[in-house]
Amino acid sequence: MLALVLLALVTWIGYLVWSDNIERLRNDALKVNLAGRQRMLVERVGTVTNALAYVTDPAERQRLRAQLIDTVGQLEHARRLLLNDFGELSAPLAELYFNPPNAANGWLDDYIESIQALLLLPDSAAIQLDPNFLFIQQNLVVMVDRLDRVATHYQRENEQDLLHSIHFDSLIRGITLLMLLATGFFIFRPMEKQIAKDRVVELRAANEALSASQQELQLRYDNAPDMLLSLDPSTQTITRCNATAATRLGYAKDELIGMSRADLYTPACRDRATEAFENFLANGRVDDVELQVACKDGTLIDVSLSATAFRDPAGNITYSDAVWRDITRRKEAEAKIDKRTRQLTTLYLLGEQMLLSKELGPLMHNTAFCVFDTLPVKRVVICELCADGKNLTIRAAIGIPQNMVGAQSFSIDQRSLAGRALVSDRPVHLSGKASPSWLDGMDYLRDTGATNGIASLIKGSEGPFGLIMAFNDASNVFNQDEVDYIQSLSNLLGVAADRIRSEQRLHMLQQDLSVGTRDSALGELETSLSHELNQPLAAIMNYGQICRRMLAAPDNMPAQVQGKPVDVAYLVDRILGETERASDIIKHMQEYVELGDAYETELDINELIIDAVDLLKMSTYAASVTIESTLDSQLPKIKADRIQIQQLLFNLLRRAMEGAAKSGRGQLKVSTRVNDKQMVEVIIDSSGTNCYDDFLEPQEYIPFSDKQEGIGVDMSVCRSILEAHGGEAWQSSSNRGVAIHIALLLEGKAYVRRGDGLCC
Repeated sequence: MLALVLLALVTWIGYLVWSDNIERLRNDALKVNLAGRQRMLVERVGTVTNALAYVTDPAERQRLRAQLIDTVGQLEHARRLLLNDFGELSAPLAELYFNPPNAANGWLDDYIESIQALLLLPDSAAIQLDPNFLFIQQNLVVMVDRLDRVATHYQRENEQDLLHSIHFDSLIRGITLLMLLATGFFIFRPMEKQIAKDRVVELRAANEALSASQQELQLRYDNAPDMLLSLDPSTQTITRCNATAATRLGYAKDELIGMSRADLYTPACRDRATEAFENFLANGRVDDVELQVACKDGTLIDVSLSATAFRDPAGNITYSDAVWRDITRRKEAEAKIDKRTRQLTTLYLLGEQMLLSKELGPLMHNTAFCVFDTLPVKRVVICELCADGKNLTIRAAIGIPQNMVGAQSFSIDQRSLAGRALVSDRPVHLSGKASPSWLDGMDYLRDTGATNGIASLIKGSEGPFGLIMAFNDASNVFNQDEVDYIQSLSNLLGVAADRIRSEQRLHMLQQDLSVGTRDSALGELETSLSHELNQPLAAIMNYGQICRRMLAAPDNMPAQVQGKPVDVAYLVDRILGETERASDIIKHMQEYVELGDAYETELDINELIIDAVDLLKMSTYAASVTIESTLDSQLPKIKADRIQIQQLLFNLLRRAMEGAAKSGRGQLKVSTRVNDKQMVEVIIDSSGTNCYDDFLEPQEYIPFSDKQEGIGVDMSVCRSILEAHGGEAWQSSSNRGVAIHIALLLEGKAYVRRGDGLCC
């Protein structure tokens, strides 16, 4: 009875231990399966996201998005089962599964969040440029490797549990066998063999799946579209690379492994590569650093470098994964766009200049420089067609001696580049191989070794104007965009030539019209000339009569007149001064008739007023009018025409004196000052009334006045003189009667005729 109880007890204990071992082994197998499933799901994520980044068919993109959503769901489910259904992980497995240990699923959660963020992008987005896509692709190998190590750890625990279970089962079974002998042996032995067999089969299947996954991962790594490399941070040498990198660079894998990273970069970018490596060591990653690498055959490839560092628990970088993305085509496209932008900017600026320029010479030089600066040429020549239509003259050039510009002409050969371009509506592109006579007439260019050239016709509304020609020492360098660019420049130059020549013809016609207008007005100017000459001539006659009376009866003449000594020498000086004034009037009128404008000189207004007052004191009204002068001694000089301002002041003072004499009071005061507008102001205060109405209010020009004596000149002439000098005039009331104010600019508006002529 006791033996049966002991047998039952041992059997029950053995059953419990066996059941617990069975459950543990099943859980271990499930853990291996879940870890392997996560690894395969991560691989599928990498495959699907890579396909989604480059597929263009909308239906295929939708299918891939649905597949990616399903894969992410399965990945999250496997992760929850592995972490939530089996309790806490062991410390070594936790350090392997989390980074850093005990974090909230940081590395896998970040990966899943990147996938979900990628799914939120619109269908039209460039997924291959998204940071989430780059994070998924760059961390694919690392995550699969880590999941492989998780599965391996679970597998190792499974093997250990299996051994422990076998040993413990053997002990229990040994005891049971001792008690049951052959009965227990025949009952449990077949079951043990079957369980062991099943476990071996599961373990073998897991190992085969792991090996297949590793092979598939290696295949994906080797065939990735980007160049992948791993570096040893301490030696800066390559420790691993994929087949894409070896193929693109022209090396075998064995040749690349062990090479220094600096040996692959071009000398021009090694400093930038060193700076990127230092940033990598400091920050643990670098993103999108543009560099240039040299292939084995010397070919240069532009790459965008992104690298990630992997650290040990102490924080030291153990190795790194780098991605070189080939951006050579992108850089070529950017260079082409930049070149095209410069050309369009040049066309815009030249077009703007050609609308405003008055001369063709600077335009031709600027056009030659623009062609030289924006195209791969060594020499640029812009020629003008001579009047005989048989020769060309160089007007602007770059790359040839400047003494040939403007002086070098060459005949046009119909077989040459220039001859063909003159009869063609499109630019002509020739080389020495295509036409041996293509440089006939242009000996200098032939001697310098020019082998390739293009010429575009500058055509105006009246026919061919000239040519734009560009030359190089290499063959076939001009593409269609460059040909169109040169033609656009020649079209702009043709339009500018038409406009400038039309403006020159118009200017000549305007000059002819101006000459005719001045000739027609010569009769009226003769009247003004007679009037102006009458003043100095009358003064000369008065001074001469006084001199005769003084010589005839010197005792009857006063020694001073108005405080000034009077002698023959004084009178002769005054006669000579008035004679010079008459000569200046004649000279000034002659220059005006010959298309001359007013001459600006520095004038002292006080001096002109004193001369005018002295002359007026000898007039018929001098005896009945008292003239008072209050002149500012600090008055600045102005720039104006002396003859015209003298005429203006004399006529206004004479009008004021006549008005004062007729009023019966005979008072006249003239003063000068600088007013608030910083203008020189002349104030003529007269006891007369209505002296200046016809001066202040512009009227139609009337050549003769209604004076009873002399011929006189209308006040409109004085008004014209004031306006020509940018002056102002106004009238005010005063104690004497009325005051006229004349204000003149310190810098006048009179311009000297330059006589430049017309530019060709």
